[in-house]
Amino acid sequence: MNPHLLLVTGKDPLEDTSGHGSYGRMWARAAVAAGYWPEIFSVSYHEGGANVAYGHVHRKRSPWRWLCPYRRTGIPTYAAGWHTGILARAIVNRARQLDPSVPVILHGIQLWTAAAARAARRLRAEGREVRLFMSAYTTIEHEFNERWRGSRELPGAAPTLSMFWEMANLHLFLNRCERLACREADRIVVHYESVRRLVEAAWSPCAPVMCLPYTTEQAMISPAEPGHSENGEPMVLAVSRHDSRKGLDTLLRALALLNEQGVGFRACLVGAGSLLPVHRRMAAELGLGHKVEITGYVEDTTPYWRAASVFVLPSHQEGSGAMSLLEALERGKAIVASGIDGIPEDIEDGRSGLLVPAKNPEALAAALRRVLENENLRRELERSARARFEEKFAPNRLVSAIRSLYSP
Repeated sequence: MNPHLLLVTGKDPLEDTSGHGSYGRMWARAAVAAGYWPEIFSVSYHEGGANVAYGHVHRKRSPWRWLCPYRRTGIPTYAAGWHTGILARAIVNRARQLDPSVPVILHGIQLWTAAAARAARRLRAEGREVRLFMSAYTTIEHEFNERWRGSRELPGAAPTLSMFWEMANLHLFLNRCERLACREADRIVVHYESVRRLVEAAWSPCAPVMCLPYTTEQAMISPAEPGHSENGEPMVLAVSRHDSRKGLDTLLRALALLNEQGVGFRACLVGAGSLLPVHRRMAAELGLGHKVEITGYVEDTTPYWRAASVFVLPSHQEGSGAMSLLEALERGKAIVASGIDGIPEDIEDGRSGLLVPAKNPEALAAALRRVLENENLRRELERSARARFEEKFAPNRLVSAIRSLYSP
């Protein structure tokens, strides 16, 4: 009999539309394919349990939900420190109901693993056999420091004040949560050498770090269909949060340069986020209103992927890679991306995509122009992107890795 698998996503997988939510659902689906039935623990705007295709979701209603307004991305990361006790109690209570002769695997994602670590202490004190794993795709200080820098470049006091509140939580709670998780886990799972370096530099000594493959949520459900649309001008697509780390301001400046140069294109920026109104104003000020659509949140992005000729990821910082980049590889899209953090581990520059320096609109515009105006290059990048996905991110590779990871 397989051990009981209790997966701690922190954010509610039924609410969270961010990359974190997609990652948690992807891992749960892969665990099901590997022969496990995950029980998923999260804090939420709702209370109760739900059976879904990828396990059973336990949702604990947050007592501080009124301080967490962004429902489409779930309870925010900065609030994780407020909820470790709530989650730890829920995990312990559920574990006590399970067959005590069967080992328990606790697997947390990012600093929400702190709740799993607290639960593991209590269960081990009661004599239960528990193994603790952590998935990490950045470190919290690495992420927040870039967001802090970005907030200070925005007009008005509101972005800085909001980020000051998040930074206060970082120093009061979040670093302690991440330290606890990294030092008490039996194994830390990463998918990039860039993340291994971040974790080991921040928290050495820490648990042994293992680099495993991963994939997209869509690939675990059914293969995504490649799509091409060359009707009219080619479309540049960005699927991303409107967040200072994602570099959409750099993209808008690059698109303005292309417009000035008379390059034929249209563009679509799909996603929600706190900087959405800022970027809409910026697009208007740059004279891009007739060229660029900024949609906000979209439930189903499939039509945009089908219409896209080029996918662009202009990030200033990622820590690891990006789920949207994997989706672009899976769908066989020509890719232009920033050559930062884990992205060069995913993209072979000049073969499965073009890499450019971050925060450089001129370099981004030049790369986009190459792809937009050279159909042969675009087709070659598309073929190589799909081949890269099959080589590195095929779902069966992750399923096999999970079986090995969780085996005694």
